Amino acid sequence: MTHSQAHRATETLIPMRALVVILIAIGVIFYGHSYAPTEFQMRDAFEHYLADQTAQTVEFIQETGGPSAVERVKAAGNDRFEIRAFRKLECQQSQAKPGYDCTFNVDIDLANGMMHRALEGRFYNTSTGITFELVEQPAQTSLAGR
Repeated sequence: MTHSQAHRATETLIPMRALVVILIAIGVIFYGHSYAPTEFQMRDAFEHYLADQTAQTVEFIQETGGPSAVERVKAAGNDRFEIRAFRKLECQQSQAKPGYDCTFNVDIDLANGMMHRALEGRFYNTSTGITFELVEQPAQTSLAGR
């Protein structure tokens, strides 16, 4: 290879390397923002949402009813829940806000029985992980006593 051929080859390689780097960067960005949350991620985000809602409710009861009201809530077990079953149904990229609008079924064990809900919510990334926001009211609700 002559000096001039080597120089032309180097001139061609530099733009190609830059193009490859750009394509890889686009791929990483696309990969990081294009996949809907997994069922496990959705369940975890929903569980954190419920825990936060429960804490806010207990705080409200504390402010309005005082410590004795909170003790009654805790004694009855109404400050606790357990997700028994969670099933992701479908997710679509949200048109209005970042994240995904997803539907799912959840069975929650409460002090007064098992509650089944079909819900729709938005799951989106934050600095602390995936977060859940309730989008619509429950499609179906049933409460089965123990």
